[in-house]
Parts: sequence; structure tokens; C-alpha cells
Amino acid sequence: SGSKAHIITCNLEDHHEAESLIEKVNDMCGVIDILVNNASSFEMDNFTNVQHQNFQKQMDVNFYSNMLLSRKFVKQTAPDRE
Repeated sequence: SGSKAHIITCNLEDHHEAESLIEKVNDMCGVIDILVNNASSFEMDNFTNVQHQNFQKQMDVNFYSNMLLSRKFVKQTAPDRE
């Protein structure tokens, strides 16, 4: 018997999508017991010319979405640690 793989997409710039990703995965695969946050976004820019929109995208994908996913994951694996 082989293993199954699923492809699940999520726009990590969208906070609502990021927040619902854990539930989406759990519904499709059952409750997960490991989370790997490895998505990232880096726009080529320099400090003196960085545009707010580019910086916000990087923060949404590289920081905020990881925090949202980690928080949802911890709540399901250790509900008494909220």
C-alpha cells in the first residue's frame, strides 16, 4: 500500500486564507501532527527605495501568515496552552 499526497493551495498574503489553512488540511487529511512553515517571499529592492506594498507583502507572507498558522496549529495540538 502506498502513501497519499495532497496539493493544497493558499495565498499567504490573504490573512483569512492563511487562518483557514489548518482547518482545510484537517478536513482533507485528518488532524495533522506536524507543521513546516517554509513559504517565503522576497522582492528585490533596496532600503531607500522600498515601496510600502512590497514591504507589506513580505511581512504578510514571511511573518504574519507563519504566526497565524503556528497559532492555529498549537491550539489544536495543545488546547490547554492558549
